[in-house]
Amino acid sequence: ASWAMSIPDNYKMRRGTNKYMLRQLLYTKLPRELVDRPKQGFRVPVGKWLRQFKSDELKAMALDSDFTGRFHLEEFDIPNRINAFLLSENNLDEYRIWLLYVLYGWYNDWKAYLA
Repeated sequence: ASWAMSIPDNYKMRRGTNKYMLRQLLYTKLPRELVDRPKQGFRVPVGKWLRQFKSDELKAMALDSDFTGRFHLEEFDIPNRINAFLLSENNLDEYRIWLLYVLYGWYNDWKAYLA
């Protein structure tokens, strides 16, 4: 970090171009259109991860009536949603399922303290 702070500002930014020194190095290794393109996001494969690594925990969550009761989730038919998610390749509900999974983890860690 101290080395990076010692680099003169004109190597870090020049003529409105940030990361000047890094860009100059990259121009020697990569096509210019790759170096100068705008930032791009990437999609995290949450659905795949949940199906592949957490399916047993999701099934347990779906059957945990204490969990669904604590958060008044009965009306959302969690067992059927989880089963439908696990049996399909459809990722429409992946973030809802992920949020439930995170809440379930939090609940299991703290349920002894919840009165």
